[in-house]
Amino acid sequence: CTSCEHISKVNLQKLIDKIPKNCILILQSNNFYRIHDHINCVDSIHEFKQQIKNVKFLRSGSLDVGAYTRFMIFAVKY
Repeated sequence: CTSCEHISKVNLQKLIDKIPKNCILILQSNNFYRIHDHINCVDSIHEFKQQIKNVKFLRSGSLDVGAYTRFMIFAVKY
């Protein structure tokens, strides 16, 4: 899911819970609050990772694109 900022925290975890075990997840979010439908922005990769349960984190990082920062997580569902 490359637009987790559009999904509530509760619904994001519900989505992850429906994914079969051992699947690789690629998740992205950002800290761009100026769009009305960004209902779940995060301020750091740490904050983003705190929202995600029942996964093993493989890699994560952030990219400053000027107006905002993009956060990405690679994980395996367990």
